[in-house]
Amino acid sequence: MRNLLVTAFVSLLSTSVAAEINVSYTKLAQTTAYESERVYAGRVVASRAAELGFKVNGRIANVMVDLGQSVMRGQPLAQVDGAELAANKRNAEANVALALANIGAMEAEVLLARNTEQRFRRLREAGHTPKQTYDETYLNLRVKRSQLTVAKAQLKGAEAALDASSIALSEATILAPFTGVIQARYVDEGSQISPGQRILRIEENGILEAHIGVPGEIGARLLSGGDYIVRWNGNSHSAQLAHVLPEVDPATRTQTAVLNIVDANIPLGSSIELTVNETVSEIWCIDSRRSRPLGCLCDR
Repeated sequence: MRNLLVTAFVSLLSTSVAAEINVSYTKLAQTTAYESERVYAGRVVASRAAELGFKVNGRIANVMVDLGQSVMRGQPLAQVDGAELAANKRNAEANVALALANIGAMEAEVLLARNTEQRFRRLREAGHTPKQTYDETYLNLRVKRSQLTVAKAQLKGAEAALDASSIALSEATILAPFTGVIQARYVDEGSQISPGQRILRIEENGILEAHIGVPGEIGARLLSGGDYIVRWNGNSHSAQLAHVLPEVDPATRTQTAVLNIVDANIPLGSSIELTVNETVSEIWCIDSRRSRPLGCLCDR
């Protein structure tokens, strides 16, 4: 019995030693730095967008575009009823014509007054007419010249009014400020609108922008004009950093990095990610024989 117990004890001890010997371990090696990928999210926006409206009030006569329609720069998009504006322009044109006629008449009167003044001056010099008569002709010449000056000023006022009415009539039509897509339509034909009221929203197509919030320390390291990689829907796209906005968003406490996305067909408003490689220094990491660290012990 005693021999049996000794044998069992020796067997148990051997098993324990063997288990201890077979425990796996990982060798750690010190390194000065390692690369860490940081991913920051944002959204895709148009490089340019505009809310379009009229500078004049009136009734909407025609909206020529629909939602999602592509338009070219300078293309007419909407019109307000321009009957009253057209009448104002015709009235301004008539005032210009009247001012020109007045100038013609005043120039003739000035010419007559000048010739009369010259004749009476010669008569006065010869002593054939009283000084009072000559003075009257001279003063009449000055009056006619002043009236001509007034007529020319009236012409300038009439021309300015015509320019204003022409501008107002041209503003009765909204033209596309750039090539893009109609993103919103706020009114329909027959609506009564006021100056500045929103009629359409257009967003530029072509170059897209990614607006991505990054921490201040990351934003300080990003290089304007530098090339970066953004990801959308599992695909990578090249992007160039335009700038980092200096103001910190009070809600997220991040700065907005604006990147131009080149040659990518990404829907506006989509979520997009920016990957930034960061070098972390003074660490212990797993043996460099592995392709990449499985874990780290920081020693900063």
